Amino acid sequence: MANPKLSVLLSAYNAEKYIRKAVESILNQTFTDFELLIADDRSTDTTRSVIDSFSGDSRVRILHNEVNQGKTATINRLFQQSLGEYITIHDADDMSLENRFAKQMNMLYSNSDLIMCGCSFMSFSDGGFGAEGIMDDDYGRIQKHILTESQFHGPTMIFKKAVIEDQLNGELLRPFFEDYNEDCDLAMRLIEHGRCVNSREVLYNYRIRPDSLSKTITPRKKSLYPLLVQFHHQRTVEGADSLQRGNIDEANKILENILRKNYSDESKIFRESAQFLMYYDLKREAIKSAWRAVFVSPLKWINWGTLQYCVRKYLVS
Repeated sequence: MANPKLSVLLSAYNAEKYIRKAVESILNQTFTDFELLIADDRSTDTTRSVIDSFSGDSRVRILHNEVNQGKTATINRLFQQSLGEYITIHDADDMSLENRFAKQMNMLYSNSDLIMCGCSFMSFSDGGFGAEGIMDDDYGRIQKHILTESQFHGPTMIFKKAVIEDQLNGELLRPFFEDYNEDCDLAMRLIEHGRCVNSREVLYNYRIRPDSLSKTITPRKKSLYPLLVQFHHQRTVEGADSLQRGNIDEANKILENILRKNYSDESKIFRESAQFLMYYDLKREAIKSAWRAVFVSPLKWINWGTLQYCVRKYLVS
């Protein structure tokens, strides 16, 4: 039997509330030439048994971890076992629309120079649907703007496996970015080796979980994207970045300098958190974060302005 065109990689940890719908959204795709490699990362809930209930589907390959390894290590292990020509990394609490694979794979088939294709997405939570993330489909604009902010939503990316193996020396997700910006790092490296675009069509539903979303805003995590840009410049000028040269100390030193430059104002991270949470329509959480900014630096008028904005948006909603 021929290898599948697409390998879907899915790592799950304590996702019992969401994993069934995530897997079903993959198995119900109109595009059927794929394999699903899925691993429970030693969950403490019933995630593993839910996954095992899909073992009868011939497209599903179950490769559980016997010890907790984290998402990055788990996805990298699944990648080594994958057979597809193309790869995508699906999140355990999200859902793909049933025609997502068909539409993105058609774009890749129809454009032989494309090495990666993402898509737009809709955010949602238990309270209903929120904001749309409409992604750019113009390669030139993407190349320009990726140096200031992410141009791809990680779980929507479908990319050629051969590019990872040949141009990126087999490095998929890099442990330095464990569980944050590892997809941005991958996109930044991919776009250096060929044309990468998005479908502007919304084909993916991205679950917003206030408990986890608010935890993503820390000075270190917010400083990782500027670090990615510096790594990009290193690869462009020197041929390799600090991590590719195995110089972790240098990478940490660059990160420390970014932190020192960007977060001398301790309240800034809470303002940014409030703005981030407002984008996803999490107004109560945004107000709490804005209050923390005021508490840390009550004499900064920008903090009071952020709080006023969040409260006003909450009252008129």
